[in-house]
Amino acid sequence: MLMRAEGGGRAGDARPRVARTFRRDWERELDRCRWTTGGPGSNELTVPPGRSALADFEVATEDLLQARALQKRVDTKFLLPRGDLPALFERLKPKFAVVLSSGSTVAHYETLYYDIDEKGFYRDHLRGRRPRVKVRVRRYVERGVCFLELKKKDKYGVISKFRRPRGYESLALDDADRAWLVEQLGADVQPTPSLRIDFPRATLVGRDSHERLTVDLGVHFSMDGAGVSLDDIVIVELKQARFSGRAPGMQALRATRARRRRMSKYCVGTAAVVDDKVPPKLRPIVRDLMRYHDA
Repeated sequence: MLMRAEGGGRAGDARPRVARTFRRDWERELDRCRWTTGGPGSNELTVPPGRSALADFEVATEDLLQARALQKRVDTKFLLPRGDLPALFERLKPKFAVVLSSGSTVAHYETLYYDIDEKGFYRDHLRGRRPRVKVRVRRYVERGVCFLELKKKDKYGVISKFRRPRGYESLALDDADRAWLVEQLGADVQPTPSLRIDFPRATLVGRDSHERLTVDLGVHFSMDGAGVSLDDIVIVELKQARFSGRAPGMQALRATRARRRRMSKYCVGTAAVVDDKVPPKLRPIVRDLMRYHDA
């Protein structure tokens, strides 16, 4: 179920009609397709009557993880309702291994995105501008580590990811973080907090194919007291060294009828809880989100 909370003096009632309609429609439509987790505080994905959905996957070895790092890659995103996730896992099981995070098949990520004046990074994405970047501080809860991460997409659509380790306790940028960003970007940027995104993630890697597949569940967007949760939507990202429509991961997603979508969690979340309106470019994605909750 999509949950939305407002507070902290946020002037939600003064927002344009399209933004209010966007949220009202989500709250009305996204109240179906229940799928269970292991209960409060659980980090195990389950299917009735409580068995882990990933229990039968082979566990990825350290050597396999190193071979599937894919720090430079092409990403393809898909949407599907949680009710279709067990079928997808069944198709992936013979060809993929699950990545464990401190012994768990699901890892929890806490992420604070940063942007420049007038939401420059966000606007670049909406305009389809390349090259473009994203800046975030991400906490990997089970592993107890935190990184400042920089993602660059070049003019060919290839994504490169760079990161530096940092302190775990705070998601705020410090002087060392800012100096590193200046070095990486070649400009004296001064990014400020823009959007918080928290979610659990399952990660699978191809046993014989150069693929990594991430499954994000119950994504929660928040900022300045406002929040939106996509409790019943699965966002799948297939990461490949170069795009291949014949790869096992791509074939499994197509067989499950997952909908391929160009989308950014950062952009969707910004439109949902920060921006004054839903940009035209994002409206098809919003319709898909509601459609899959109605499946």
